[in-house]
Amino acid sequence: MSWSILLLMILLLVAVIETRQLARLHSPRDMAVFYGFWGIAAAATVADMAGLTQIRPLDWIRGFMQLTGLAA
Repeated sequence: MSWSILLLMILLLVAVIETRQLARLHSPRDMAVFYGFWGIAAAATVADMAGLTQIRPLDWIRGFMQLTGLAA
């Protein structure tokens, strides 16, 4: 099994689980942020599977960590 397919399956599972939890919170802002990040991760994974040149999923996470000062 390809790592990209495994990552997509995990992303789908996380979306299902988190949607239920976010719906209970009744917070549209939290749901919008979650789906924003989820969409970026899913789009980057699909683009990587298609062989398109773009930032790989872990590269944008590393960039975010460097912006926030979390990178060691």
